[in-house]
Amino acid sequence: MDRIVLLKELQKLLTYTLRRRISVCTIILSIPGMFLFSLPIIMRLTYLLVFVSLAMIPIFSMVEFVAGSAILQIQICLYNRKHKPEETVLPGVKQMAQKMGIVYDKPIYKTDNPLVKGPYINMFSKAITFPSTWFKSYYHETEILAAAGHELGHIKGQTRFMMEMLLASLAPVVFILVFALSTLVLGLFTIPLICQLAAFALMMLAQSKVLRRNEIRADAEGAKVGGAAPMIALFEALKSEYKEDHGSETHPPLQERIDRLLPLLILDNQDRYE
Repeated sequence: MDRIVLLKELQKLLTYTLRRRISVCTIILSIPGMFLFSLPIIMRLTYLLVFVSLAMIPIFSMVEFVAGSAILQIQICLYNRKHKPEETVLPGVKQMAQKMGIVYDKPIYKTDNPLVKGPYINMFSKAITFPSTWFKSYYHETEILAAAGHELGHIKGQTRFMMEMLLASLAPVVFILVFALSTLVLGLFTIPLICQLAAFALMMLAQSKVLRRNEIRADAEGAKVGGAAPMIALFEALKSEYKEDHGSETHPPLQERIDRLLPLLILDNQDRYE
């Protein structure tokens, strides 16, 4: 239990960039680890201890993230059973959807659920929900519409996203094959463990890359139909609220998202003056 608490505290100190680098190091270190069978058992066990300690940091981070997300969704569902989200009017959403080439006939919802910190889309019902605070004092209507455009971008790219996530999940197959071969040929217990941890680290890196790219694409889709300026203004407002923004396994830092939208802003300005 003490080790879990220590890992949890250490994970809080590590930014996403550091966790990603540790995952890369885990994969790189797994390669020489497959050829340690000729070394004395003490050296192999020492290497394994170092390798496992390093690999546990990003693994624990991902497990905590997945478990936390699942618990949050359950809490939101339980809250919504007693306090149904309220339908609201947000003009322009259907027009944006039409420009994207998709059909959106769902209402926009707002909720007083304190667990909902930002807009999100239910990928099953396709309903977009906003925190009610966004409509009271936080953001301008154009910024709220820009956020809705981002969520519509998720709908448009859902099929591509699911295919990429499937491929990312299959990425560790090579390591699993090496694991099976090593077990049959060498019969060593260290190599299978190394291969499994490296495969997990590779899967985390691949899935995180897909998730972050999915957010960038949704930003671009929303900016194309609603304009880049409102979305940049929204991200600037969000950035001012956060003390630190290093990004996460699912979302790039806000500054990176702003930088990627700047070329679209330039194109918008050019089109306006032509």
